[in-house]
Amino acid sequence: NGTVTVANGFTYNATPTISSIVPNNGPVAGGQVIVITSPGVSGTVTVQLGSVTVPTQNVTVGAGTITVLTPPGAASGPVDVTVDTSVQGTTVVPNGYTYNPGATITAVTPNNGPVDAATPIVITGTGFLSPSTVTIGGLAAGVTTVVSPTQITATAQPFTLVGAQDVVVTSNLAGVATLPDGFTYTPVFANSTQATPAGGAPNDVATGDFNGDGVQDFVVANQALASFSVLISGVRTDFPVTGTEPANVSVADMNLDGRPDVVTTNKVSNDMNVFLNVMALPTNTPTFSAPVVFAMAGTPGQVEARDFNGDGKPDIVTVSESTGNILARLNTTTPGAGLSLSGVTTIGAGLASPAGFAVADFDRDGLPDLAISESAAGANRARVFRNTTGPGGGTPGFTQVATLNAGTRTVAVATGDLNGDGRPDVVVANRQDDTFTTFVASGIVGTIGFSAQPAQSTGAGPVAIVIADLDGGGVPDVITANDGASTVSVRVNQTVPGTANVTYSAQADRPCGATPGTLIALDINNDGKQDLAVPNRTGATVTLLTNL
Repeated sequence: NGTVTVANGFTYNATPTISSIVPNNGPVAGGQVIVITSPGVSGTVTVQLGSVTVPTQNVTVGAGTITVLTPPGAASGPVDVTVDTSVQGTTVVPNGYTYNPGATITAVTPNNGPVDAATPIVITGTGFLSPSTVTIGGLAAGVTTVVSPTQITATAQPFTLVGAQDVVVTSNLAGVATLPDGFTYTPVFANSTQATPAGGAPNDVATGDFNGDGVQDFVVANQALASFSVLISGVRTDFPVTGTEPANVSVADMNLDGRPDVVTTNKVSNDMNVFLNVMALPTNTPTFSAPVVFAMAGTPGQVEARDFNGDGKPDIVTVSESTGNILARLNTTTPGAGLSLSGVTTIGAGLASPAGFAVADFDRDGLPDLAISESAAGANRARVFRNTTGPGGGTPGFTQVATLNAGTRTVAVATGDLNGDGRPDVVVANRQDDTFTTFVASGIVGTIGFSAQPAQSTGAGPVAIVIADLDGGGVPDVITANDGASTVSVRVNQTVPGTANVTYSAQADRPCGATPGTLIALDINNDGKQDLAVPNRTGATVTLLTNL
């Protein structure tokens, strides 16, 4: 039959060539778009990175180019790039692409800054590559520089919300790294001072609206001068006490005439003074009747005027620092008549140098209970006492129901609902440890129980602690006054309401005066925000931190 020849009937195609891969590295998580330059490439193309075949939908063939969306790598490091075509064969570029290790963030320094200002930060971690971007709470950081694979510098920009925000580093070459709640925007305070008598060692502060203008005024106990001061609209008026070393003060309408009165406890003379308010409004000049003196044995300390028996009248409870007892007097005043208190009731509590106490209805029976911190060496605890007085009861009573073991030198305690479950929780300041401990309330109505949370850092020497919602977030924050550092430490509460565990932002410190003795939270300027007032024992001033 012979031979038939078809001239040029079969063509041997040249093996595909690869002249470049751009970029030639990317994150091990994949997702990088790379362009492989392969002149004359044709046919159906399959691409492999190492042992991983790229899905066909992630491979696009153009005129002399192959665009690839990289799949996740099996591990970090270099891999071969293999291009196989249906009509040209296969070519391999050894170690043609490198999977970079995923970036990680280990720390942000500082980890907090004021919400209204820019804060330079240093991000440390691993696997950082340039170029990278940084966001904090979704807001782009300014002046971002990749200094090294372990360090990025950036600037946290002013933000709209107080609280902790995620820090995110994004790089096409290294992927995305996130540090949850890595940077905290803290409340901003305007710092001002009001003078108290020189040498007075102001130790305690309370508030009340003495001139009826709807704004809280201040009362400061001047322990070293046997006096107290009333500050109204920045003007100070001093009043002597009948007693020695008035270290603590409380404000309440003791004689039920609608005006706030002043109560001081005097450590050395072992008594209590009640100053009845006789101001004739409108006036900014405080006026009080001569003090009514009541005996209170055993170095009376912190004093609280609250309705402990549910009859609508403020009663008196204090603690004896020398005997460890609870001292109480019930208010027996008849409206329109003179001030009348019951005799002092001594409740043997066995407290080891009680330093301070907080009042809250822990069992939710309608009557306030007590949480008392003990400052004696080795005590390291607070104790909770249920109010057993009974509604309308004539004899005050308290029974210990819980021991809260905390840090070292537990000098102060505060209460508030930190997790939004309707139950008052407890925080205890640990002076020697420079920490505070949180105790989350548990149990049904009629019971009292707590679970301890990890201690949180404060400035040096926390001597006072309060709970107040500084950021308007719906759950209150924790603030300490630190006499070792002359600062106030703020921990913004990051807890999701209804959850069991309480979480806080990073510690943020603000300066106050020298050697703060205590602090209170209040709305100084009637703007709806909680501010802080801190009496400074050494400086004879009160620092006002106005929440902006």
